[in-house]
Parts: sequence; structure tokens; C-alpha cells
Amino acid sequence: MITYDSFKRVVLEDIKKTYQANFQLSHREWIDAVEQVQRDLLYNRLYFQKEVTYSEFVDLLYIFLSMKSRN
Repeated sequence: MITYDSFKRVVLEDIKKTYQANFQLSHREWIDAVEQVQRDLLYNRLYFQKEVTYSEFVDLLYIFLSMKSRN
């Protein structure tokens, strides 16, 4: 069974492997980031009728976290 913490750990490990980026996020920062990316992906799915892959989710989450960390 996938838990919240295991999902967070796996996604952040995938970001670290793919982009050599290490994000240390609080619970609230993680929730905010995932919710924003989910909204973006839902819009893309509804507007473009496109299925979303896990790798697309990870890529968009990395982009969002990178932009947020620069602010």
C-alpha cells in the first residue's frame, strides 16, 4: 500500500536522481506543491484530452519547486 510519506519519498528521490536536485520540504510546502501541479495537470487533461504519466508529474513538480525555491 502506498502511503503519503512513501509517495513523497519516492517522488523526491526520483527528482534527486533525474535532476540532481535535493528539496527539503515541510509538510505544508509539499502539499501546496502537489496541489498546484495536480491542478495544472487536471487542466491539461481536460483541455487537451491528454493522459498524464508519472514522469510528467515528476517533471512538473520539479519545475514548480525550482521556481518556488528561487523566490
